[in-house]
Amino acid sequence: MQKRASFQASKTLFAPLPSDSDVFCDKKQIRLPYAEDFPVLHYHDRYELGICEEGEGLFLSEGKYSALSAGDIIFISPGARHYSRSIYPNALCSCRFFYFRPDPIRATLELHSPDRAKYETLARKVPTVIRRSEFPSAHRLLSELVEDCRKSLEVAAPRAFLRLALFLMEAEDLLGLTAVEPSGTQNHGAEERVAEFISLHYSESHSASELAAMCYLSESQLRRRFIASYGQPPIAYRNSLRCRIACELLTSTELPVAEVAERVGFGNVSDFYRMFRKAYGLAPYEYKKSKA
Repeated sequence: MQKRASFQASKTLFAPLPSDSDVFCDKKQIRLPYAEDFPVLHYHDRYELGICEEGEGLFLSEGKYSALSAGDIIFISPGARHYSRSIYPNALCSCRFFYFRPDPIRATLELHSPDRAKYETLARKVPTVIRRSEFPSAHRLLSELVEDCRKSLEVAAPRAFLRLALFLMEAEDLLGLTAVEPSGTQNHGAEERVAEFISLHYSESHSASELAAMCYLSESQLRRRFIASYGQPPIAYRNSLRCRIACELLTSTELPVAEVAERVGFGNVSDFYRMFRKAYGLAPYEYKKSKA
């Protein structure tokens, strides 16, 4: 019997926080679920700042995956849809998260700059995972903020809003960002829902016809609409996503190439080598060596 995929897994949930205070922190570390757990995208109405305290994981935010290791800083802007999971089943990734109401940050931005909207645009472009090796100045600034909040939320709160506002005002230089909005319109049709489903189930092997059936389109209709929006058909899109996640795993973990291939959904290692070389011009082990 043909299996039928469901869009239920890609439903986005609003996750309210159990506090109305300007700054909130979970009392315990958050242990990210293992990769095989059921994925649910969620979002908050606050800025979310975190630090990975141990283990390794993957963070999905607005369709982009980033690898996560101990010491990395996590930044999520209000409304950004995200999901995170551990890479290893027996060594779950543990993080500490802090949540900041946006109104005090907006007030601080307005106090220091007439162009608040510009910096809120930049906030949506800040990388989800900020590594010390890539962005040392940004990592240092946010690490100091996290450390202050760890010691005392009450004492740190006023300074935290100022620091976050200054971080956004300096993001162009710290992270090499631009506030210009991307051209074109965002997709809100069946092809977007399929792309989101693929981003959460990239290691599974749903056929093109199964993906089309999810949104009550023919395979040719979905293919045509998907190419118009994403430049390639759904299966090629999934293979590209698998290779991008493989890049993160190859450079950020000690997983052997064969296990990386299995983790991202390639049942055959030779298929993984062929797809990866086509995408990056290098074999996976050569890519890993070039990034060492």
